[in-house]
Amino acid sequence: MASEKEKIIIAEILAAAGFRVGAGQLPRPGICAKALCDSSYAAEICQLYRNLGGAQPQPPDKCRGWDIETERFAVEVDEQQHFNRYRFLTLQSSLYRQLRPFPLARYCQFCVDYEKRCPRSVGWWSKPRAEKQFGKSDPPGVFGPRGSARWKQRAFYDTMRDAVILVMKVPVVRISIWDELTASGATRTVRQALSARTTEVDGAIVAMIEERLGLARPK
Repeated sequence: MASEKEKIIIAEILAAAGFRVGAGQLPRPGICAKALCDSSYAAEICQLYRNLGGAQPQPPDKCRGWDIETERFAVEVDEQQHFNRYRFLTLQSSLYRQLRPFPLARYCQFCVDYEKRCPRSVGWWSKPRAEKQFGKSDPPGVFGPRGSARWKQRAFYDTMRDAVILVMKVPVVRISIWDELTASGATRTVRQALSARTTEVDGAIVAMIEERLGLARPK
């Protein structure tokens, strides 16, 4: 799973590239999620929630803070637990047709390729709050009629964060530990590259973020 150290490194890379990094510069994710649930996209959000087995009358809109925050955009760093069949389901939502340049095909493939790496131990599989929102889970690692409430909860909140730009104009870029970048003539995953950080790696990380945001470099 992505460590706090990896998030700190990416934040340092952004700061060195001229972005102002720090919490409190953007609307909180919970405020954004509530605005999304109150918007013209509410029906799509509700349908997505039901498709995941949502058990409450209304979708949840309580989100934790951004992984990395600048004055212009947020960055979410996705580790093993973010890629599985439920995230794949949320990526089929019509919301993603409006979220460009989100790396949709790549993220769908990660869900297929890396579900086996998604943690299935008790704490990662289900929690009381997740079961309140998505119903009781099957036993850890069992994909019966109920599956994993925690996996469903995480997939739903990831989509809520992705879609906030539709109502709050807060750009959110995702970087996965499985993303690949080329630096110094070698192609490595983001995790591998961050563990052997160089100037070229820093530049490749910034370029990836800019590409996914469509942003110009700050002067």
